[in-house]
Amino acid sequence: MYRRLIAWSRSNALARSAYGWIAPETRRKFVRALGSRDRASTVNRALAGQAANLDDIEVFLVSRPLLMRAPLVLISQAHRSGGTLLSQLFDGHPALAAHPHELKIGHPTPEDWPRLDPARGADANFRLLFESRTVRFLRDGYQKGEQGDERLPFFNVPHLQYRIFASLFAAQAPRDERAILDCYFTAYFMAWLNYQGDLTQKRWLTAFAPRFADGEENVARFFECYPDGRLIQIVRDPATWLPSALHHEDREAAPKPEDILQVWCKSAQSVVRNKGRYGDRVIVLRFEDLVGHIESTMRYVARELGIDFHPVLLEPSFNGAPMRANSSFAVERSGVIAAPLSRASLLSDAERRLIEERCRGLHEAALATAARIAA
Repeated sequence: MYRRLIAWSRSNALARSAYGWIAPETRRKFVRALGSRDRASTVNRALAGQAANLDDIEVFLVSRPLLMRAPLVLISQAHRSGGTLLSQLFDGHPALAAHPHELKIGHPTPEDWPRLDPARGADANFRLLFESRTVRFLRDGYQKGEQGDERLPFFNVPHLQYRIFASLFAAQAPRDERAILDCYFTAYFMAWLNYQGDLTQKRWLTAFAPRFADGEENVARFFECYPDGRLIQIVRDPATWLPSALHHEDREAAPKPEDILQVWCKSAQSVVRNKGRYGDRVIVLRFEDLVGHIESTMRYVARELGIDFHPVLLEPSFNGAPMRANSSFAVERSGVIAAPLSRASLLSDAERRLIEERCRGLHEAALATAARIAA
């Protein structure tokens, strides 16, 4: 109010003439007094939460949408095969907007590609896509994996996500599923208030969705939605995978090795099928290369994605903060560890025979589709 009064007095002819009757020092004292009262009111409103609050952040972001139309790089294969590691290696690259956790937009299960429809409107589509883990991560801090108690700040505000999504939906009038997902991922990253990346520089979105690629229809619908997208699958030797997978499962359930190996076989079959069907849009990596020859592997991936190699591709992180390996076993430091390559020594003789009988031929077929990484 005081600022408007001063502005009026300076623009109004009668007021300006009245100013001439007042001594300059008196005029300065008058302006300072009004300014002091204005400042006190501003401070009181700010401290009471009535100004400079989340509402103002919402107004700012909603009025300045920056729609990202970047294609999606989806990492998907059996769990305990390096998907989390690769997604965290992508985290710090300036050209990549890396989704920080397992992507949970599937419906009716997380392993299904969601069915979106512009005709259903913004609210229904957002509710279908919204990842409820965001609530827990905002409240308790971000944590990925089973090792350590460190919780990292993750200030992604669901209400802001929804408001930005709804605003983009209304302004852009999505015509298909891809346009809806563009709105969703834009809202996701814009509502992540402490996100360290520059969204104007992003060429790709990246995300990890374990087991998603096992389904033929899932992959077909993914590429229908993202014909310019990429699917990355990682092949891990079943002899090192099985001990990790068994250790990861619920101890009370006591899963049988033959049952667990069905998960590995289904993933390996999908690698062979997807590579044969979609060609260069599917990138197949060996787990042993990712862990044992990380620089050569990440240089190869950077070339495939058409982005510059950057040293941050060699260190797993979350929003720029170093991360420990998401291992089923104890981990003492952050970064890439080579211990998983020696897990085969934990197998029993019966487990070795089971792997030989069920997995060796399929393993060789999957490896034949993998990139040749020079050590």
